[in-house]
Amino acid sequence: NDSIDLAETIKQNENFYIGRQWEGVTAPDIDKTTFNIIKRVVNYLIAMIIADDIAVQLTPFVRTESSTTECKIIKTEIERIFEKTKTKTRLREVLRNCAVDGDGCLYVFWDNASDDPKLEVVDNTKMLFGNPFEREVDEQPYIILVKRHKLDVFKEQLEDEGMSKDKINSIKSDGDEEYYGEDKDTSGEIVTELVYMWKEKGTVHFMRTTKDLELKGDTDTGYRKYPVSWMNWDTIKNSYHGQSPITGLIPNQVYVNKLFAMSLEHEKRMAFPKLFYDMTKIHKWSNKI
Repeated sequence: NDSIDLAETIKQNENFYIGRQWEGVTAPDIDKTTFNIIKRVVNYLIAMIIADDIAVQLTPFVRTESSTTECKIIKTEIERIFEKTKTKTRLREVLRNCAVDGDGCLYVFWDNASDDPKLEVVDNTKMLFGNPFEREVDEQPYIILVKRHKLDVFKEQLEDEGMSKDKINSIKSDGDEEYYGEDKDTSGEIVTELVYMWKEKGTVHFMRTTKDLELKGDTDTGYRKYPVSWMNWDTIKNSYHGQSPITGLIPNQVYVNKLFAMSLEHEKRMAFPKLFYDMTKIHKWSNKI
């Protein structure tokens, strides 16, 4: 990720998408106009994809009264889970991330509290593939999911899971390590949890750990596939990361912003006639607007 400058690319794409397009430019006397064509283009692309919503339709292979009833029951249950896990909302978040960052990722796990599956949208900087040249999830030798938690909240969560207080107290923050989007003032109170997944004898195993403590040892999930869904916007050869449409539009957006800023500056400078005066009689004058 560092070798392809992923974090910086995402930071720039996110800034241009939300309209923060003059960041880092030192020009205090120029009005920094923004005509955000990038957001309109990306929103249009997303809208074209999500115009048709997802639905479930089950048909039995052999039509009998009991099999038809079973299909209706299963369909109702799937729709209930869609509603409870906010699947459609999560998919829209994944698509937005995919369009802006280049990749979209969804992580599925079982929530013991509600006894239902749970969906989690994951940033592409926090999903690490064992083979970075292969984009197929189930071809990976291992996958590492990076989770960031507030230290006090994470300790409460581990206490609810039944972990002893001695182990919980041994967990410390990661110091100044920082991920995009995090508040710099809270970086000293954040702890990183790694969920390490790999395949062994045809099933997916996992373990959880922090820098200081193993939270859960080798556990066989019984799954044959990784509980991770991954997609690229535009694929790049020999890379599991894709490319966002924003990346190629940034130079165009910069030119448009400069064009408007310079036009405005010209209007300001030429709106009123310049004043000529005798410096021996008037010691100080400014043509500043």
